[in-house]
Amino acid sequence: MIDVKIGLVAPYPNLAEKALKIAKKKGMCLKAQYAAVEQAIAVAKAMERDGVDVIVAREGTEFLIKEHLNIPTIPIKVCNFDIIAAIMKSGTQQKNIILANFMGRHHNVAKVGKALGISIQDIRFATKDAYHAILKNFDKDKWIVVGGGLSCSVAEELGFKTVLLESADESIEYALDNAHKVARSKFDEKQKRMELLTIVNQIEHGIVAVDSGKKITVFNSTAERLFHLAGTDVADTHRDFILDKTNLTQVMIDNKKHQLIENINGTDVIVRSVPIISDKRNLGGVSSIHEACKVQKMEENIRLSIHSRGLTPKNYTFGDIVGKSDSLTETITKARKYAKTDFTILITGESGTGKELFAHSIVNESSRRTHPFIAINCAAIPSNLLEAELFGYEEGSFTGAKKGGKPGYFEIVHNGTIFLDEIGELSFDLQGRLLRVTEQKEIIKVGGTRVIPVNVRIISATNRNLSAIVSDGRFREDLYYRLSVLHLSIPPLRDRIGDVLPIASHMLNTLRVKRSDKEKYLRAIRNLKEYPWKGNIRELSNLLTQLVVLTSGDISLSHDSVKATLNQIIAGDMQNKSWHKMSERKNSVKIKTKASRETDETEASTLRELLAKKDMKIGQIAQTMGVSRATLWRKLRKYDLSR
Repeated sequence: MIDVKIGLVAPYPNLAEKALKIAKKKGMCLKAQYAAVEQAIAVAKAMERDGVDVIVAREGTEFLIKEHLNIPTIPIKVCNFDIIAAIMKSGTQQKNIILANFMGRHHNVAKVGKALGISIQDIRFATKDAYHAILKNFDKDKWIVVGGGLSCSVAEELGFKTVLLESADESIEYALDNAHKVARSKFDEKQKRMELLTIVNQIEHGIVAVDSGKKITVFNSTAERLFHLAGTDVADTHRDFILDKTNLTQVMIDNKKHQLIENINGTDVIVRSVPIISDKRNLGGVSSIHEACKVQKMEENIRLSIHSRGLTPKNYTFGDIVGKSDSLTETITKARKYAKTDFTILITGESGTGKELFAHSIVNESSRRTHPFIAINCAAIPSNLLEAELFGYEEGSFTGAKKGGKPGYFEIVHNGTIFLDEIGELSFDLQGRLLRVTEQKEIIKVGGTRVIPVNVRIISATNRNLSAIVSDGRFREDLYYRLSVLHLSIPPLRDRIGDVLPIASHMLNTLRVKRSDKEKYLRAIRNLKEYPWKGNIRELSNLLTQLVVLTSGDISLSHDSVKATLNQIIAGDMQNKSWHKMSERKNSVKIKTKASRETDETEASTLRELLAKKDMKIGQIAQTMGVSRATLWRKLRKYDLSR
């Protein structure tokens, strides 16, 4: 345990000796030194430089030295018992006592004189010369001077008989105990302050704090660097400049938080200042100063971290959706209104119409745009794996489960948005689990029992007729209504032919087609007014990409060459589609043939088992198979079976 150091400035040697004995008995660290009043200030300052935490002195000396020190001082008070003890030393025959009090220290001694039947003259002085002048008014043969070291020495020079007013052991001990408490308290306070200063110096942004008197109490190393100052003492000399840059004066006036952008010595900073309130009283204020470049870098790193995990929507907005047809404009208007709410949205539309583009645009215009986002294709992940991905799993819940388990997407994107594409492909079991999320706003991990509350907005999409699937019993009706609180239907491209050219123009810009060649491509596309666009915008994109790639080597690109290449692409595409249809028909025949073969094998196996039963007649076997006797005989011949 670190102990504190106590100093003692003694006006007479015996006081120092007594104090050292008491301190040793108590286990205190005491440095005691005798010093006349003239040397008291110098001795006390030397003790402070040596690391003393508190100084003890007699009342007069303590009053003299305390204004010259930065450490606490504790007086050894003179009590009436000390005065009585000194008077008794003077002899009972003496009836006139001068009680000299240096620095105007007053003692109520009237009762003492009355009790002892003597006359006590209480005098006070601030300087040696003043004291010398006062004593000349007294008869040295009739009066005895009782006082401290200075009082007695001056009186003796004038021929007075003197008695040293000494402090009792109890008074010395009491003063030392108080000094130890004060020093210990100051030491603890200093230690805590150093701990706080060490902590705030580790913070990368500047910290400035002031007390209720606007004195700067905290000024960390970053603040020193930004303000080009060192330490709170230096900062106090530039207080007005610091208070102006941090707005702390206004904070203490209106007791409100303030945030502003400032420039401190050429550095752009973001300053956040708050009042320090306790028991409804303003005790000061504190400011945190963030360098703008570091804040930007931090935000960039956070964005990169989130992007690397795929937990943010793509930078799509409704402005990226090209087209001015009435149907598209109406759809965008409806989507913007949906974005302002927090309800579930079901986006329907043919493949290639831009359902995901609408989903990202909705999220980027919603109140959850700054929160996590993830898009899941329900058709691309096996059902059992999708369950673990969506809801997470506990350790040991299945073979291959990670140690410690794993959080699911619903837990990861808490307060954010999840986009479930191809929602119509979701298995029936998973539909039930998803229903719990939409109704109860909670999940249970695979293999777990703990209920985890989640706040996630669900946007789903499908290119299938979901209501028809509900009618077929392959999709839960209750989940369908939960997911389609808001319904957004994306019109196909063939229903908005007027948007083909604007979309094509935008795509050609993306493909970096020269401005001089762009119109040739657009003229060729303009001729496709009756084209069905079954692949919608995706088909248009593919067609344009092929067209640009196949004509990119032409030295002198012409409208006729573009048109000819476009016709070749379309003809090839139609032939490819015809081949796919033929292939689909062949596959259908193969599937039917395979199914027929499997049926024959099952039927033959059943007949063998029935024929093996000797007690069954042919009529009974036919009845069991559900056929006539003639049909049964034909099947027996077909499978080459007989009894």
